Amino acid sequence: MYIGRPCYYQVADARCQGSWWTHDRYHPDVVNSLLKVVEQLSESHKELWLIGYSGGGALAVLVGRRLNRPVNVVTVNANLDHQAWTVHHQYSPLTGSLNPIRDLKRNPDMRELHWHANHDRTILPEWIVAYCEKTHTLCLPFEGNHTSWPSLWPSMLHCSQNVFRQSKNSVQTLPVPENCLRP
Repeated sequence: MYIGRPCYYQVADARCQGSWWTHDRYHPDVVNSLLKVVEQLSESHKELWLIGYSGGGALAVLVGRRLNRPVNVVTVNANLDHQAWTVHHQYSPLTGSLNPIRDLKRNPDMRELHWHANHDRTILPEWIVAYCEKTHTLCLPFEGNHTSWPSLWPSMLHCSQNVFRQSKNSVQTLPVPENCLRP
């Protein structure tokens, strides 16, 4: 299922205001709204994956941490440290937003894999690597920029499945695959 954040599609809704696209884009209310949808849609499914790109990756992490069940989270060029992002690009700070690198919520049954493009100038790879080092999660690089991942997605998904399959029930020790992305 594809789930968009609140006010992403129905901008004419009277409850939608500019703050939901700016400094509140990862606000606790946004995260909780997505969490409710994910819980409802996944209650009859044994396996759950949350996959997100860029800001959607940040939300996948924040939602996954609040679930009370096993979940595999895969992100691509995710904004896992929005403070570094706003400072670097000289954007207004996301004052109403949760920041994944500083968020203290933890789901002991959440496994994470974060892909980062080695030439991304929108979300710098070092921010994703810093997040992975802090949280002891797996980061994998790929050749490209912020928007060049779609052609690699089938291989990335296959590789992600193999990583989670090989790790069985271990949340902390995900194996680093060799040559998982085909050119």
